[in-house]
Formats: sequence, C-alpha cells, structure tokens
Amino acid sequence: MRILVTCFTYAPRKDGVQFVCQYLCEGLAARGHEVTVLTHQHEGLAESEAINGVRVNRWPIYTRHMRHYGPRDEYVSWVLRHQGDFDAMVNVCTQSPMTDWLLPHLGEIRIPKLLHIHSIWDFEVHPWDRASAGALARKLAANARWGAYYRGNADAFRRYDRIFQLYEQDYSVADFRKWYGIESEILENAAEDAFHEGAPVSDAERRRSITCVANFNRQKNQVALVEAFLRADIPEGWTLDLVGSRETPELKNMREAEARIRSEQGLPHDGAHGGRPIVYHVGITREETVQLVKTASAYAMSSMREAFPVSLVEAMSAGVPWVSTDVGIARYLPGGVVVHGADEMEAALARMCRDADGRARLGRQGYDYAAAHFRIDDKVTQVEDALFELTGGAR
Repeated sequence: MRILVTCFTYAPRKDGVQFVCQYLCEGLAARGHEVTVLTHQHEGLAESEAINGVRVNRWPIYTRHMRHYGPRDEYVSWVLRHQGDFDAMVNVCTQSPMTDWLLPHLGEIRIPKLLHIHSIWDFEVHPWDRASAGALARKLAANARWGAYYRGNADAFRRYDRIFQLYEQDYSVADFRKWYGIESEILENAAEDAFHEGAPVSDAERRRSITCVANFNRQKNQVALVEAFLRADIPEGWTLDLVGSRETPELKNMREAEARIRSEQGLPHDGAHGGRPIVYHVGITREETVQLVKTASAYAMSSMREAFPVSLVEAMSAGVPWVSTDVGIARYLPGGVVVHGADEMEAALARMCRDADGRARLGRQGYDYAAAHFRIDDKVTQVEDALFELTGGAR
C-alpha cells in the first residue's frame, strides 16, 4: 500500500505523539508499504528526507494561541492534487493544522481516510486552572475556542472511514459517540522492543533510583515531583533521576525548587551525604534513557494532564513499578499506584522506596500486562489490517 500520514510532530522532535506515529510508520514501511509523512518544518531541517524507510516532507506550519499559521492553501492543494498517488490517508490528532486544514475538504479526498486521535481537549476546569484570574481566563477562552471547533466539524469527523482512539475509558471516546454517533476503535500505545527485551532486572541489581522521563515543561509538573522527593520519608541512598530532551525555563524552576527545599530542610545542596541527590539528565541518548529506566527501582510521573503516556508503558514493559498522578489511563493500568495531591505523592514514594516486596509485586503485574498489550508489532498489525480492510487489499 501507499500510505499518506499527516502528523504535526515527527522525528527529530521528541514527544509521545511523535514516538507513536514514528513506530507505526516505520513498522508499516518495514512490511513493504510506501509511507509518506507530512509534518511541521523545524528550523534547520531538510524540507524532505527519508528516515528509516519513511519519506518525510516538512511544511512551515505552526500553531500559536490556538490558531494555525502557514501556507494553508498550498498544503491543502498538495494533498488534493497528490491523493491519487496514495491508497489511504491517516491524519494524526485533532486540533492540529495538519488535520484541521483538511477537514473542510474531506469530501474531496476520495481515498480511504483514518483519524488517529491522541485524546482531545479537556473541557473540565481543574484546580490549577483556577490558580489565578489569568489562568482561568485562558482556560475558559480555550474551552470556547475548541468547543466551537468540535461543534463546527461534526460533519467532517463523520467523513472518516475509521477513527482510532487510545483507550475505551478516555472521555474523548464517549464524546465522539455522544456528539457524532461515532464508535471508535481502540489502538493502545506501545513500548519499543528494547524495554521488552530480556527478563526484568532483579530488585537487588537495580539502582536505588526513582526515574522520570518527560520533557521539562509545566504540564509535566516535575517541580512537584522534586518537592515530593525531598519532603518524603525516603531512606538515604535513593536518587531522583529526571530525564528531559533539552534545557527549558521549567528546568530552571525545578533546580530553584530543589535549592529552596534543601535550604528549608537543612539538606546538603549537592545532594551528597544522605541528602538524596537529584540528577538532571539533559539530552542524553535514547540508549542511555532506556538503561536508566530498565535499571531503576521505581518510576514516577507527576503530570497535570496525559492521555496514554508512553513513558509509563515503557516502565511497565521493563518491570518497573510506578507512582503517578491520576491522569489519563493511569488509574486503569496495573503495576503502580495512582495519587491525588502532594501528600499522597510523598507517602507513595516513601512506601515504594521502603517496600521491596511491594515493588517486586507491582513490577511483575505491570510487566505481565505490558507483555500482552504493549508490543509495537501488534499495533502495526492492527493499523495494517484496518488499512487493508478500507482499501480492499489483501495480504
């Protein structure tokens, strides 16, 4: 098959959507399909190149303040003009220019169309949205903007031949059923094979480390994790390993929070001599990240919002028990503990560090579930089967 994929984030950008889109595209290409990806143009990158068998075409398109900017007409024209070169089209994510600009034209696109949603806008007003008048105003403005978007595109969403969503309990599945009468197919995320390879490391061989892998930004809320780690009743000898792709303003906030709490508690500022060190790993290789996760004693996620976090899937696949805020699918997954608020996070981290038997039990639960549910090859097969069905092709 010749498959056209549109996805705002793709390599070398690093985030959850990029990772999932890339492993699906490369998996399809490895099976002999011709895959072309239309994505956002990052400064300094080639307009077109091949990455692991996938043709990547980049466009100078971006979103700012909930509005999309760039060569809209040229982009739409390219898709309409070249649709005959492809057997099917996959659009990744709503609220993305790569999808949104095509919605009014789906009736003109005659090839089968599949939409892969990584959850949608969360219209609930959360406590952090009420933290200030400005935050609340921004939230209400976004609710109005995206509410009009989802109401106005009802007919367009019904034009898709298949819609994939991340997990059955996601509110976006219920919303698409209620708003549009659409029954979505579930396509869970997966972990790369490196996390599944080999038996899980024994507890005795693991580093006494709580590890978190996430881009350093406010939504990931690592400041709260730094505070919880330093305030929790955690034994000496434990380290918090924070892994991010690059330096950001939020990383500065994390370091300032660490210094403030160490001063308040009289802890050594270098984290030595029982002071519970925090190590910030910035821009390390993927291989180093995999090893940090696979050899950690526990994994922690402090995000304010997630859908189906790949990092949690990776920890489970490596047999690492986890502690997570109550976001996205976390409450439905085995192998860890879901917490609400700072006090519960501190208590859960302390218990995890002190209870080796509990870590082993949770790690095994997560590992067994991941082995059955989170294999990339299975997800590629699911997408391939859907595309064969839509195109009338045969294996």
